[in-house]
Amino acid sequence: MLLPGLRKKNLSPGAVETDVRSISGVDLFGASDAVVKHVLEGHDRGVNWAAFHPSMPLIVSGADDRQVKIWRMNESKAWELDTCRGHYNNVSCAVFHPRQELILSNSEDKSIRVWDMSKRTGVQTFRRDHDRFWVLGAHPNLNLFAAGHDSGMIVFKLERERPAYAVHGNMLYYVKDRFLRQLDFNSSKDTAVMQLRSGSKFPVFSMSYNPAENAVLLCTRATNLENSTYDLYSIPKESDSQNPDAPEGKRSSGLTAVWVARNRFAVLDRMHSLLIKNLKNEIVKKVQVPSCEEIFYAGTGSLLLRDADGVTLFDVQQKRSLATVKIAKVKYVVWSADTSHVALLAKHAIMICNRKLESLCNIHENIRVKSGAWDESGVFIYTTSNHIKYALTSGDHGIIRTLDLPIYVTRVRGNSVYCLDRECRPRVLTIDPTEYRFKLALVNRKYDEVLHMVRNAKLVGQSIIAYLQKKGYPEVALHFVKDEKTRFSLALECGNIEVALEAAKALDERSCWERLGEAALLQGHHQVVEMCYQRTKNFDKLTFLYLITGNLAKLRKMMKIAEIRKDMSGHYQAALYLGDVSERVRILKNCGQKSLAYLTAATHGLDEEAEALKETFDPEKETVPEVDPNAQLLQPPPPINPLDTNWPLLTVSKGFFEGAIAAKGKAGQMAADLDMDAPGGEGWGDDAELQLDEDGFMDAQDGLGDDGVVKEEGGGWDVEEDLDLPPELDLPVGAGGGAEDGFFVPPTKGMSPTQMWCNNSQLPVDHILAGSFETAMRLLHDQVGVVSFGTYKPLFMQTLSRGRTCYLGLPSLPCLRGHPQRNWKDCGVKQGLPAVGLRLSDLIARLQQCYQLTTAGRFEEAVERFRFILLSVPLLVVDNKQEIAEAQQLITICKEYIVGLTMETERKKLPKDTLDQQKRLCEMAAYFTHCNLQPVHMVLVLRTALNLFFKLRNFKTAAGFARRLLELGPKPDVAQQTRKILAACEKTLTDAHQLNYDPHNPFDLCAASFVPLYRGRPVEKCPLSGACYCPTYKGQICRVTQVTEIGVGCNSVDKKIYVHLNYTVPCVRLLNASHQIGCQSSMSGDVGVLHVLESEENLDWVLRSGPNPPYTVILESQLFTRSIMMKLKNGSSRVAGVAVVAPNANPVDNFSPHTTCPNENTGVYSEKYDPALAHCNVTVWNPHGNGLSYEEFDFPIFSLKDDNDTQAIRQCYLDHNRPVNGSAPQYPLCAMQLYSHMSAVTDTVTCMRRNDISLSVVPEICDPLGDFNVWASTKPLNSTATGHKDGESVVIAAARLDSRSFFFDIAPGAESGVSGFVTLLAAAHALRNATQEAQPTRNILYTFFQGETFDYIGSSRMVYDMENNNFAVDLDNIHSVLEIGQVGLRTDSKLWLHSDPVSMRNSSVNEEVRKLIDNLHSAATGLNVSVEEVGFTQPLPPSSFQRFLRARPIPGIVIEDHQSAFTNRFYESMFDNPEYLNVSYPPNLTPEEQLEFVTDTAKALAEVATVVARALYKQAGGAEAQMDNINADPQMVTRMLYSFLVRSNNTWFQQLIPSDLASHLKDSPTNLYVGVAVQHSESTALVQHLLANFTGSIVNVTQENCQNHREDEDDKTSKHMYSYVWVQGAAPPNSTKREGYCVRSTVRLSKALSPAFEPLREFTSTDYSTWTESRWKTINGRIFLVASHELEMLTLGIGFGVLLTSLLLTYFISSKADILFSSGREPTSATY
Repeated sequence: MLLPGLRKKNLSPGAVETDVRSISGVDLFGASDAVVKHVLEGHDRGVNWAAFHPSMPLIVSGADDRQVKIWRMNESKAWELDTCRGHYNNVSCAVFHPRQELILSNSEDKSIRVWDMSKRTGVQTFRRDHDRFWVLGAHPNLNLFAAGHDSGMIVFKLERERPAYAVHGNMLYYVKDRFLRQLDFNSSKDTAVMQLRSGSKFPVFSMSYNPAENAVLLCTRATNLENSTYDLYSIPKESDSQNPDAPEGKRSSGLTAVWVARNRFAVLDRMHSLLIKNLKNEIVKKVQVPSCEEIFYAGTGSLLLRDADGVTLFDVQQKRSLATVKIAKVKYVVWSADTSHVALLAKHAIMICNRKLESLCNIHENIRVKSGAWDESGVFIYTTSNHIKYALTSGDHGIIRTLDLPIYVTRVRGNSVYCLDRECRPRVLTIDPTEYRFKLALVNRKYDEVLHMVRNAKLVGQSIIAYLQKKGYPEVALHFVKDEKTRFSLALECGNIEVALEAAKALDERSCWERLGEAALLQGHHQVVEMCYQRTKNFDKLTFLYLITGNLAKLRKMMKIAEIRKDMSGHYQAALYLGDVSERVRILKNCGQKSLAYLTAATHGLDEEAEALKETFDPEKETVPEVDPNAQLLQPPPPINPLDTNWPLLTVSKGFFEGAIAAKGKAGQMAADLDMDAPGGEGWGDDAELQLDEDGFMDAQDGLGDDGVVKEEGGGWDVEEDLDLPPELDLPVGAGGGAEDGFFVPPTKGMSPTQMWCNNSQLPVDHILAGSFETAMRLLHDQVGVVSFGTYKPLFMQTLSRGRTCYLGLPSLPCLRGHPQRNWKDCGVKQGLPAVGLRLSDLIARLQQCYQLTTAGRFEEAVERFRFILLSVPLLVVDNKQEIAEAQQLITICKEYIVGLTMETERKKLPKDTLDQQKRLCEMAAYFTHCNLQPVHMVLVLRTALNLFFKLRNFKTAAGFARRLLELGPKPDVAQQTRKILAACEKTLTDAHQLNYDPHNPFDLCAASFVPLYRGRPVEKCPLSGACYCPTYKGQICRVTQVTEIGVGCNSVDKKIYVHLNYTVPCVRLLNASHQIGCQSSMSGDVGVLHVLESEENLDWVLRSGPNPPYTVILESQLFTRSIMMKLKNGSSRVAGVAVVAPNANPVDNFSPHTTCPNENTGVYSEKYDPALAHCNVTVWNPHGNGLSYEEFDFPIFSLKDDNDTQAIRQCYLDHNRPVNGSAPQYPLCAMQLYSHMSAVTDTVTCMRRNDISLSVVPEICDPLGDFNVWASTKPLNSTATGHKDGESVVIAAARLDSRSFFFDIAPGAESGVSGFVTLLAAAHALRNATQEAQPTRNILYTFFQGETFDYIGSSRMVYDMENNNFAVDLDNIHSVLEIGQVGLRTDSKLWLHSDPVSMRNSSVNEEVRKLIDNLHSAATGLNVSVEEVGFTQPLPPSSFQRFLRARPIPGIVIEDHQSAFTNRFYESMFDNPEYLNVSYPPNLTPEEQLEFVTDTAKALAEVATVVARALYKQAGGAEAQMDNINADPQMVTRMLYSFLVRSNNTWFQQLIPSDLASHLKDSPTNLYVGVAVQHSESTALVQHLLANFTGSIVNVTQENCQNHREDEDDKTSKHMYSYVWVQGAAPPNSTKREGYCVRSTVRLSKALSPAFEPLREFTSTDYSTWTESRWKTINGRIFLVASHELEMLTLGIGFGVLLTSLLLTYFISSKADILFSSGREPTSATY
């Protein structure tokens, strides 16, 4: 890089650097205007950016070599200072921060990084998911930066802009430019009062001011919180504002410091402990507080403690929490002046609470909340990034004004807002407080103030109207409304018919008149109704209105109108209403209804009219109708008293605003309305004339006065006003206002009984009975984990119906409801609880019906009934311990039956064609026998299991079922049959097939997958039923209850006392022929006081000086060494246990808990084979091994894998146990209890002997380690024809499948295991096409051995089977062996070929080995890996090949990535993980993207797999022409690495396995620990199906035939040559249903169980592995607080004292009962 980066124009491209350096002047643009001063060299690739520091002689550059370099220069030279590394793609731009010692860089790796110039380390990283960054820019004035990327630009800031300030009275103290300044709000005088101490590069974060001592606490928050500090200053009383003093402050470390008293302040230190200090900055005391992240001021003696999801009010004096409120991540706290209210400010939320921290309202903002302050009237004024807003304690909030730039409010007074801006300059903004003051007055019922504001303030807008409507003040809203439509709607809403009528007249719309008519009709205001019907010309309704009001005159007018309008129907109806018979006859005659007219006239006695009509009939064509002599007259009753006035309404006092409106109306509106539409003239003599419009209609106003009263004829008013009244009747002015001017105060509504029920009870059933379903659901969720309430709906409704009684009060009125209470005798007014109709006895009675259904075999119906009972139990109210126990027993019974019957129903649906299917049916039947059923049902279950197992020829297990059946005393015929079966079984007391069922090992049954959960494996439970599940089902809905969430924690006493650790992995006990290793606890678990070990020197506290032994030691992973563990072991009397914190990253040091010479006693190198090579005499293979895994510890050791657990433990230790200034901590102390009691002791011989004891009362106590080997061949081998096969030559390609670590269930084995078998799988996949197209002459046998870590279990068993003709081939068929060991290639790309020097003394063996080596060299040609021989004499590394050499000399090679000792620093440890194998992924990738991302490790292993595949093909005699076609697929390798090392539950694995294995996939790495022989490991099953997919082929057969291992129904032989598996396959696009298919392959399983156990039963064998694993019942851990031993003894003594006193008192009362209770005794001879 040139500085300034220019070369001479005529310089040749080949000029050397010395030529460049010699240039002194360069002609750039025709003149010598630039000089090359320096050439900076250091980047390996092109430089993209270089920038100068704004003030220092520094340069920063970024280049395509992914590095950011810093350069320094002077006049004579320039040189490189340092390099910042971290980008993983080209660096596009790099700039200096204009004001801080920071560098900003961005890159094509989609990130912006911030670097610390002094430390050259990354401080922050900003990322985008899909865009690369290219350029950076810094704002010249503001704290803003811009970065350009592929799709746009982002603007961001780095520094905190919020100033630190504190307000007291009229003074504002704030920090600016390293000065503490004081602002007087009254005079606006701003002065600097003191200069702050320098030395911190971070700005002041917060301030706490003490007015009593005139002192201030200034907190500085560093990027690394542990480096945060605070300063304590005393503010000088007098200072020169131009040159203020710089007093010496007291600085200490701490996150936050807050004043809590006049001379005390609280400090939250970096360990999140609370310290109380005095003015000398000395610790006065340490206060135990709940877990908190931040503290805030809360008044004298109190603090607000913030944790992750809430804020707690804490009393420092009493050391207790007073209240808690839930709000996430509070950033600021603002108290009102009188501390009666507090505002909690989060990033996007505000919560306002009262002094007791009771939430009053919550406000959510979409943009960041900046600051806030309380108005003098109690309104909270706050700011966001672009608004000033207000919030009332009632929850009302709104915008006051808009901001151009963010501000930080310090005080609000009147209409002025005092604030600080971004530059920390004081400013005063003017606001309009009218809106929020109006709302506040309305909320506080200050109606005078409201009315004043209504009349004087300009409050306009739909928001105010909507607000008033929402709050129930539509009459107030009428004052703001000018729009007639809105006035009309508001008037109707508040029932003001007069105002609505005015608005309707102004609008004169049909819809308005219709709405007004409906509203007026509801109020009985029939005059207005009449007007509305007239305006809308609704004649029918108007006619009926006149009828019901008795206004016959207008009814006659309506009849005339109908006649004019030629409305025959209306005309006739009006005549009918009036009883005008002649009119009706006339109408009928005019419309041609002569018959009806005649009948009407004749019936009603109009004889003349009837005769006239009769004469009009034509006798020939018409018939005169006959008149019914019994006909009754249709004559309406005349109105007794016509209704002239409106319907009478209840007389009440008008409200405040209605009175105000009425007062206003008296002076204005009503007076004006009197003359509206009034005609001129004298009197009302024109009323006799009917004035009609063109429709024949009249206006009601013509006949009614303005007040709706019918006008009377007259000549005007004649009122005498000069009356002589007595003086005593004079009333004071205003006294006559009466009800119109007063307030109407309705009676206060009392609290309903249902609300009292909710307040008085925490039982869900009481809330259901109260109708509060929401709170009932919340209680059910909190108490028993219910999350799905659909099933509960009928129970809720049924329960609710029992909580009410109904009785009839008055006819035609709704029923009155009663609320029966169960404690009615003594509940009083407010302590009632509802009567519960459901009783425990009812459920017990229903249980008998369920038993009957079960006996009848109606399982599905029985399950529903059991579930109904189970769900009803939480809705019970139990009164005593006996009922509680019975309810719990009822839950257990229902759970057992539901699980068992559901499993039996599923079992009957399963097919039973293949052997595997029959085995599964037997397993499920066996599991059913372990459900706790009634004897009558257990007999049926045992009979079913007995028959199935007998048919399967598992006679040993069947005999056990028979004995259990006979113990239940079945019927004689059943007993006789059972005895016959038992006798038959005892003749051959063996099991023909191995099942996943162990009758002697207690297990829980997974209620979802129906598989046993043996030996304390992790179990998740349903919080209601207690049903057990595999951990994979955590978070799902319980299959038993169908309403609860599996694994959720609920409130209980246990939960309140203990904190259970979520994910603990123990060290367990293993045994062999001579000794035992591992760890265990006592039977009840070991309890110890927590102690976090900070260094090895700190061990003295645990082993000697600590006052509260025993201790449970918490170790960081770097302290988990042999030295420390052996010291703890030797001092075990003071050690209760050890918990090791699982690290997030691998340690720097080496760590291998294995021995230095793995499997040294069971390999080939013994004193007999070659003494010089025995016992690792030549090469120590594992020099880092410390043998820790082979030590015995008599205390439990756990690994803590959950970060939440670790944090809880640390916090508990810091809060209670950490010594302060060397002094011992005070009780109560935090303790941990670890359960991991092991059943087996001494050695394998002892535990196996105890296993074999007949009729043992204890279950089996240990199990042999073992599993299955997986193998496949390129040519099919007949599995039934075992032993030697003539003419068959086999090349074995081998790898080990297992690994281990110190802790059970943590065995990643990335390099020790996964690198080898993944390579072999990839090689098998690469060979599939070549072996199918050109089959080599020899067969290739891919073998994957299990249990090799423990003295070669798998390989020794395969060799033993070959020697005894129990395998598909024998040792004579083996041509050579190629084993793949540790091939991670972490350090280089060289593979080492290890061979056995002893067997190579045989010339034929040596010749074949040389050929194999040559084939490997040839296979590596052209690849990026090389192979080399070791070059000196040394034994084989630990490998399965050694077991073959123990049998006979066989040619073979072991491929490793080490020449002599292991390069694996973490062999057989928990650190041998993907990180160590360099399997890493770019950030922000989804799991599926990580699955497909090809890592460098995958590429390297694919090269190794290619070498192995080609060498195998050539060794097997394959054609040379096929060699170039054999290439391993890196994509396949990366998928396998991800699946085994990161996450087995992925879409790729799901496609390649059967559906019954899908539930075994986990969102975590595969555990490679071999396990015990009674269970199959996950790694075996996965490798089996991967190998089948890699080496087999897809065949077109049905699923049924595939699962029966046949091509079709007639095929009987294929199953001996091939194995068939039906895999799930992938789901097509836009579908969720997978398309499965059948894979045919040669993959088989063979036992990986040491011959020492089967068949030899030589438990002291030195030739074979004798490793067993102890069984255990439960493994868990928990932490809690313990009291001192003295307090425990005192409590025990008091308890005994109370017991003895109560016994004596009981004895005394009993002895004196005749005297004390003489009236209550019955005669002894009484009968009933």
